[in-house]
Amino acid sequence: MSTTNKPAFYFSRNLLSFFELHFKKIILVIVLLTSVFLIQEWRDNNTKKEAKKVSQIFYVIQKKIKNKENQLIEKNTVKNAKFKKTKKKYVFKKTKKILKNNFSSLVTEYKSLLQQNHKTTIFFGSSLNLAKFLSDYKDFASSAEVLLQASKKVKENSLFYPLIFQALGLSYLKLGQYSKAAKAFVTITSKKKAFLFIQPSSLLNLSLSYFQLKKWKLLKESISTLEANYPQSSEASTAQAIKRYLILKNK
Repeated sequence: MSTTNKPAFYFSRNLLSFFELHFKKIILVIVLLTSVFLIQEWRDNNTKKEAKKVSQIFYVIQKKIKNKENQLIEKNTVKNAKFKKTKKKYVFKKTKKILKNNFSSLVTEYKSLLQQNHKTTIFFGSSLNLAKFLSDYKDFASSAEVLLQASKKVKENSLFYPLIFQALGLSYLKLGQYSKAAKAFVTITSKKKAFLFIQPSSLLNLSLSYFQLKKWKLLKESISTLEANYPQSSEASTAQAIKRYLILKNK
């Protein structure tokens, strides 16, 4: 077998490994920001008491999920008091499928929120939370579908706008649908003076999409934008590594 393409293969795999490493962190940040923005937008039109009630809906559902996970782990470890932490992780991994099946009622609860509140900001908060839940259990196709529906309704001036398109792009990346991922990220990066908090990660994810699509010219443009506008960001450092690879391969 020829080794000509091995460096490209390893580099591509390393990029995907980097994405895997930061995927959960990015999703966690999106969820945290969602909670903050949801409460803030709701307070603009409602009382503090109502805002608290709305935010609690999501916390209650997330708590149900966590409790169920802990119960399942406990059930598998109760027979051995000295069960190692690594073993617990293994057991937890094995039971992911069981957990997903048991949580159909929670998915129904999320979808009920979407249906009841399709004209309010609760719809977008619910969409992001449901998408995260589905992603946690590797159902990226369903996650993307939920976010796609939300992306058709969210207004450009909403704080949910960049969060939904960022999450949508990440879901498409996980599905290997790089053209759709790039389109989602461009929705954010094309608005250079808006959504500054999420621009660096969107530009890096856009670069990763272009890399997979072998669109070298567009890749160079996204890297240049990232380096010029956010030179001190960790994303810029990763972009520089991609740039060196492009020079090495004469792309």
